Amino acid sequence: AQVAALTMDAHAGGSVIESRGERVLVLVPEKAEVVVLDRKTKAQLAKWTIPGIQKNVAAALDEKNHRLFLGVRTPASIVVLDSDSGAVVASVPTVATLDGLSFDSAMRRIYTSGGEGFVEVTQQIDADHYERIARIPTGPIARTSVFVPEWHRLYVALPRDEERGAELRVFEAVP
Repeated sequence: AQVAALTMDAHAGGSVIESRGERVLVLVPEKAEVVVLDRKTKAQLAKWTIPGIQKNVAAALDEKNHRLFLGVRTPASIVVLDSDSGAVVASVPTVATLDGLSFDSAMRRIYTSGGEGFVEVTQQIDADHYERIARIPTGPIARTSVFVPEWHRLYVALPRDEERGAELRVFEAVP
């Protein structure tokens, strides 16, 4: 049963939900915004516009360090926000045509997948500093991915093309 309908002035994209708090952080890609909602009251708490980006299409949350990771297509980057204030604290180049972004809290890594055919692994040095540590080939147009922390595995979807059928490639997170 539907329990709420929250209205926005543009198409809502991806979202992340706090497990320890009451907020839902919703991406608005066409406006380079993040809208912060209270999941109990259904009220909008804040709206953050991120300067210098276009199409923030994926998000992940590091609740321990109060960081929101945005997967941005233009420029191809991970933009790191303070999840309390919305302030930009870092920006790291990443794979082009980004679609998938996951945070591995156990290893403090961000996994991004994109249409240029790679998964990039970015290490969180501390809450404000990040470094790319790996670029792993996945296949052409392999954008969609999901990380399953309990299994330490990243699943990347490859669409069918003229030479092969559709695939789901599985990558194990290793220290």
